[in-house]
Amino acid sequence: MRNIRFSIPAGVGAALLSCVDYTVIQIEINDIAQKTVEMGQLLPTWPFPSPSTAMPFVLWLGLFMLRLKAPRNGRRRLRFHEWLFLAVFSGTLLVCHSFWVCQSFTLITANKACLMLALFSFAALVLLGENLLCWGKYLWERLANSRLKLPDFWLRHPFLFPFAVIFLLWLPYAILKYPGGIDSDSYLQLLEPLGLFPISNHWPISSSLFFAGGFQLGRILFGSNNAGLFTAIIFQMLFCAACLAGSLKIMLKMKISGAILILTLAIYSLATIFSRYTTSLGKDCLFSSAMVLCLSMAARLLFDEAQVKTRDLVCLGAALLLMSVLRSNGPYILIFMLAALAAAWAVSRRKRLVKLLACVAGAYCLCLCYLNVLLPACGVPGGSEKEIFSLPFMQTARYVKYYPEGVTSEEAEIIDKVLDYDALAEKYSEKLSDPVKNTYHGDSESLKEYLVVWLKQGLRRPDIYFSATFNNVFGYFYPGAREDAMGIYMQYDPLNEDVEQIFSMPEQQAQRRAVRLDWLTQFIMAFENFPLFYPFCNVAAHVWAMLFMVLSAAAHKKLRMLLLLVPSITGLLICIAGPTFFHNGLRYALPIIFVNPLLSGIYMDIMLKKKAD
Repeated sequence: MRNIRFSIPAGVGAALLSCVDYTVIQIEINDIAQKTVEMGQLLPTWPFPSPSTAMPFVLWLGLFMLRLKAPRNGRRRLRFHEWLFLAVFSGTLLVCHSFWVCQSFTLITANKACLMLALFSFAALVLLGENLLCWGKYLWERLANSRLKLPDFWLRHPFLFPFAVIFLLWLPYAILKYPGGIDSDSYLQLLEPLGLFPISNHWPISSSLFFAGGFQLGRILFGSNNAGLFTAIIFQMLFCAACLAGSLKIMLKMKISGAILILTLAIYSLATIFSRYTTSLGKDCLFSSAMVLCLSMAARLLFDEAQVKTRDLVCLGAALLLMSVLRSNGPYILIFMLAALAAAWAVSRRKRLVKLLACVAGAYCLCLCYLNVLLPACGVPGGSEKEIFSLPFMQTARYVKYYPEGVTSEEAEIIDKVLDYDALAEKYSEKLSDPVKNTYHGDSESLKEYLVVWLKQGLRRPDIYFSATFNNVFGYFYPGAREDAMGIYMQYDPLNEDVEQIFSMPEQQAQRRAVRLDWLTQFIMAFENFPLFYPFCNVAAHVWAMLFMVLSAAAHKKLRMLLLLVPSITGLLICIAGPTFFHNGLRYALPIIFVNPLLSGIYMDIMLKKKAD
């Protein structure tokens, strides 16, 4: 009993408080319900907790019972940085819930009852997190130290076996979606190389050519556009499966635990967030898969330098270059990696960092030549400036809408040179920047003047800027915010009616397809809402797992692990600066989601087994 003496009161307290918390937080409090929130809405009325909140509690209770059976020792007691993480996570969760309900802090700050409920909820979440994190540490150690052996066929074919498993388990999704899933952006991207839409690097021309090549091959071989789309998706699946299988092969060479390898393969092949995106045409999957391969190569160089040869360094540089041209995020990730590696080398002066720095620098220089020399020489224009300024444009629009008296006539004139000032209040939407962003009509000179005004207004009302940002992106941090990308990613007609329609299907066949898609959608929803699989398919769960690894690596001074996490941190910053989460914005976080199984496996194996850095 002495091994669980500490965990019983903490666990019971967490269980009881979380039960009450997740019941009370859904109940209408009369004093709160009578108040109108800032946006002119009333708080919802739910007399009982919904199934979506009851199911996680059932899972937590089960984990609590398992936690009581886990050996308790000093090594698994939480350290300061872990309590800090739980406090930040719990506080952020409460703020996210308030923004989910009423687009502001009102659920926390409306009155004393709200504040007391928030404090009660905060304590419950922290205690519950302590219980789960301790149990998680126990499980991580068991996985990292497991002697589970891999199948002989996997050991004999370290690439072919995981590649076949991943591809074959994805294939049924592609068949059920036939001719395939494609959203409006990917549709227009496919039309560019076909000469049916103006070409530019707004959607990376490299992935556009990749899609068009597969499409044309399928159309030539099978004589239909539908078959062309299906062929392009098969090519995408092959590329993604190859990248993920390559990363698993490298993890095997690094002697990562067999249990971790099996779990990683299971996540890639079975978790529906991977299968439903890789079987729908989209540049994000190509980029994310290439990023997984790059980080696995970089991890081998950082942790197993003796086994890395010159050809491996050349392959790493080529993979980094490929990643950088597949998505506009790529160059930003490379520049952040360069800065982090340079700082790390200045501190440690380690040879392995110089090799990695050279690979990243070489890829970055070639990427700049590609973007600034090769594409312009081929007559391919770059993307619009407005894509970079989604975040400040949203902040300005909210400022104009909710604090118009704070805008001087001179400021209004400067804003109007960049955006349609008179339309900002009407076009502003809390969760999508496109309506505001599409009014952009400025140039470099007017942008400079605008940014000065933007900075002044932000210093004047930082609360408005925070609300504008957080309303647009809190889904990346709030597990309860669901973004229904399944319907969007199963359509194959474009949203733009002025664009030529290249896909068609007889009515009877289209009806059968609709039935298949409805069945598939129900299956995906059931899978992704099941408590056991929920963390692997929820974007916020992946973001918080990544942030925990960052904090833990920093606290333990694990420099190499921190360097591997730099691309994920950069990806999160790009998501925050992006146009949305709630309108198919989950795909912007795919780089984080795709690399998390790899990084988590390395974290469990390296961080818990090797102490020295």
